[in-house]
Amino acid sequence: MFFSTWVDGPRHVCEPFLKNNEKHDTSLLCKNVKVPVWALFALLIYCNILAFKKFVYDKDTANLGDDRLLNLPSLLHGETNVPISTDKYGNQMSLEERVRYLELKANAFMNFGTDPFFASKTKPSVCRKDTDLTEYGCKIGMEGVHERNQKKNCPGLFDHKICIDGLPEPGTKHELKQGENQDRDPPCLVYDFGIRAQPQFGATVARVFGCEVHAIDPSPVSTEWWKSDDVKQLRDLPNYHFHTYGAGGTDGVVTLKEYNWGQVSILRYPSHVLDCKKEGGANCDLNYHESKSFQLPVKTLPTVIKELGHVGRTIDILKVDVEGSEYAFLENLLDLTAGCPDFIKQISLEWHHYSWDARYGEGASPSINAIATLLHTCGLKNFWQQYVKSYLFCFFANIHACLKQLCLIC
Repeated sequence: MFFSTWVDGPRHVCEPFLKNNEKHDTSLLCKNVKVPVWALFALLIYCNILAFKKFVYDKDTANLGDDRLLNLPSLLHGETNVPISTDKYGNQMSLEERVRYLELKANAFMNFGTDPFFASKTKPSVCRKDTDLTEYGCKIGMEGVHERNQKKNCPGLFDHKICIDGLPEPGTKHELKQGENQDRDPPCLVYDFGIRAQPQFGATVARVFGCEVHAIDPSPVSTEWWKSDDVKQLRDLPNYHFHTYGAGGTDGVVTLKEYNWGQVSILRYPSHVLDCKKEGGANCDLNYHESKSFQLPVKTLPTVIKELGHVGRTIDILKVDVEGSEYAFLENLLDLTAGCPDFIKQISLEWHHYSWDARYGEGASPSINAIATLLHTCGLKNFWQQYVKSYLFCFFANIHACLKQLCLIC
């Protein structure tokens, strides 16, 4: 509990002393101190010299130099850790746009908006048919589904819901063969970030709807799985592709730690943990835990789009299940699209390792609120979510795209 009292300035500080004991006032704030004018000027000059010295530095010797002092505003364009926001074409945003973009991010993150639970509330869906693909992929003969595990494992293999209104009718055949179809794009484009050794989501979309699917996962368990004989039929599928890099907020090699189920994660567990076996702090041990590290390549979504030759194409489904890297991945995407990746129709993602705002509790996550607010502003509304243990699954669909599809169908 926190108490706070706000007063209207300091002008009344001395009044109690002056009224009650004018002759014997001992408050330092109320003393009348006589200072020569020249001393005030000297103090002012001295403070300015100190302030000037504080700004004079350079990258090597902490001494910037007079010539570079004149260019201090240009130094703010450094993008070592915080890139300058641009639109999807790489053009810098106007000052007004950048201020509003910053306002959306900052206020949503601080829950300085109208609703601290904004990201945890679903919006009315305009989707006529949504599915987690169980009805299409949980069939004997499909990837990872056998008679002995069909009833037991299928619920865990299909946990990302999507809207299929804009996809081809189930069963559409779209083979990329030589001839007239060679240069034709498949009817839909799907990015499947994070698969481990369970490709059911992407494999079902590729087989049943004929979409071009790009499965992406750098985990050692995923790369070994892709080489195995169990996925020979999937490797032979012309519209299914696997890439051995991960989702990131930057392009390059990063350190990822071992994680659940043979996966890797950006999350770093505490190396030292105090384990108290009894209440009251008795018999406490300081345990050391070392997680195995992997140096693995990651890429941002704009880079992936460019390298795969998909610039200008619409991403029908972006599935993101990347064990904690979803924040940096989506933040980078928003920063490089002026906060609006309008070329994405829908996003199905799993949030990890989020915290609640202590002022409001469950449902008020600063980090999720910031991203969800920007997606909402861009037209991607949160139509579905589900808690599974400590994980939160969400489904964002572009309401404008959905309405357009409905009108075209009509």
